[in-house]
Amino acid sequence: DRCPVGAVSMREDGVAQVTHEKCLGCGVCEVVCGQGAMSLQKRDDLIFTPYQDDRELFMLMAKKKGLEYPVHHRP
Repeated sequence: DRCPVGAVSMREDGVAQVTHEKCLGCGVCEVVCGQGAMSLQKRDDLIFTPYQDDRELFMLMAKKKGLEYPVHHRP
């Protein structure tokens, strides 16, 4: 429930399942996983930078979805 886009869910057996089509690669799951079971696969052609605030995350979400930022604001 800590994934900002709902890409991570828990199966009945307690194993985390990632919906890769939703995943932004923001790294939140890796940081908050208490078991150390989540990790991002590093690629040579990508640079991961942790997001400092929600605005940066929403900008990435908009870019990945082909939208212009700002997208809908949170209530």
